[in-house]
Amino acid sequence: MIQIIDYSPTMAHQIADLFHASIHRVACRDYTAEELAVWAPFPIDYDHWLERLNRKQPAVAVDSNETTVLGFAELDPDGHIDCFYVHPDHQRRGVGIALMQAIAEKAEEIGLRRLFAEVSITAKPFFLQMGFTVVRPNLAARGGMLLKNYIMERFCQ
Repeated sequence: MIQIIDYSPTMAHQIADLFHASIHRVACRDYTAEELAVWAPFPIDYDHWLERLNRKQPAVAVDSNETTVLGFAELDPDGHIDCFYVHPDHQRRGVGIALMQAIAEKAEEIGLRRLFAEVSITAKPFFLQMGFTVVRPNLAARGGMLLKNYIMERFCQ
């Protein structure tokens, strides 16, 4: 069973590993090795992740024992979904849907009218399934490279 819980600093290492695994094992279908290397470089900077996650306070999907992080999502106060990642071993098992529902509930709770994100080629079908529309194609600068993604949005009910 999937549970959505509040972030705790003890999860930072697992979340950083999940981010890198998701990009290098899933997004590799749509991006080159060079693009993946600038998007999620090795070695992983765990101090950076701890600082970022402490600041962002993401929603975290965990297993029923609350021991394994299955995914995480960051919602900024303006409705921007900054990070939205599911572990490669838990894709297509409802984790993303549970995270998106948690994001939508939080958006409603704080009175947001619109959610938006820069969505990878890989994640675009999922975001479309979740009711997002493409605003426009985008190029994200990472490590001197431009990575193709999409600006997508969804209006809250």
